[in-house]
Formats: sequence, C-alpha cells, structure tokens
Amino acid sequence: MDGHMGLANSLAMKIAGIDKNTNDPVGGTIVRTTEREPTGLLVDAAMKLVFNVIPEVSVNDRREALLTASRHALMRGVTTVVDVGSYVPGTSEEQTWQDFSDVYEWAHSMGKMMIRVCLFFPMPTWPRVSDLIHERGRSLSGWIHLGGVKAFLDGSLGSSSAWFYEVSSLEYGLSTYQTCC
Repeated sequence: MDGHMGLANSLAMKIAGIDKNTNDPVGGTIVRTTEREPTGLLVDAAMKLVFNVIPEVSVNDRREALLTASRHALMRGVTTVVDVGSYVPGTSEEQTWQDFSDVYEWAHSMGKMMIRVCLFFPMPTWPRVSDLIHERGRSLSGWIHLGGVKAFLDGSLGSSSAWFYEVSSLEYGLSTYQTCC
C-alpha cells in the first residue's frame, strides 16, 4: 500500500455509501470481489468517497500528531522526513497549506520542531509555492525546507494504478514495463 491506496472497513464503507452498486469515480477504483462487492481497498480518487465522511481533525490534534510522530522518528534514528501532504485530486488543496501554517510554522515558532521536514504542495498551487520561495527562499529555517510540488498524472507504481504496457526484449531475454502515454 502507498498514499495512492486506502483501506476502509465495512462500517466506513456503509457510512460513505459504498456498495456493489457504487460506480468507480473518475480517476479512481473501488477494488471488488468477483460478485462486485467492495473489498474495502480504494485506489486514488476512490479514497475521496471515504474522506468526505471522516470528521475533520482539530488543529491541536494535528499539532500533537506532529510532536508524537517526531518523537517516534527520533527514537528510531530518523532526523528528516518528506511530507507530500494529504492532497488527493478532487479534495481541497488547502489542507496541505493549513498543515504548513497551523502545524509546521506553529511548531517552528514555538521551538518545538524536532525533525527536519521537506514539504511538497499540490501542483495546482504552484503559483503560491513560487511566491513563497521568492519571498523566503527554499529553506525557511534549519527545520523546514520547501521541496516543490506534487502532481498526479495517471496513478502510481506502488498501488499498481499507473497504466503500463509490456515491452518484450528478445535480445536480452528480459521483459520490461514502460509507462504508457
């Protein structure tokens, strides 16, 4: 599993209204049994079906999550992480920016940053990222670095949601996969 896949239990699917009659959303897949029953595995934009019914997490809970995760990482020798945000196409692009201001900048201003973080933002917000880089630079501090933007095209390798085609190479006796289009 990767960030392009989500797993929902039967209660979450019931609350979200996902059943065998639910159509796959554009850009997503509801993985099903041979009887068309949803398995709970949601790929790419299908995750939005459940995201829409999850209660919003408070700013204080998100801040506490950063501190808890940072302590956990440090106990295992991890000193730097990359945060590509929680943006999925079809959801609000603002959550990544709210995490930046409400969580990361808060932790930095309060002297609570424990690990370095490299942040990525949704591609549609590139002008905002560019303005921030021109205003403050890529390294906002010794703790926070602006890595760039994240774009969604046709899926990912980890969730096997990218469209591939097989290319056979008789010369080398190998079979390789290349992305299509």
